[in-house]
Amino acid sequence: MKLDRYRLDVLMGERSLTLGDLAKAAGMTRQNLTTTLSRDESQPKTLARISKALGVSLAEITRPD
Repeated sequence: MKLDRYRLDVLMGERSLTLGDLAKAAGMTRQNLTTTLSRDESQPKTLARISKALGVSLAEITRPD
């Protein structure tokens, strides 16, 4: 699955979250989150953890292939 980084940044900004805050809420290390965000494709279960931490659906932070 492909992450929509722009949408993720908007959602983080709306919630005043840093990468560290989001990583903690998603149960990840900041380094792991940064690595995930830099990849072109990510595992659905990882993106699901991020979307859950943001309180949004998986579809809201992903983009079509």
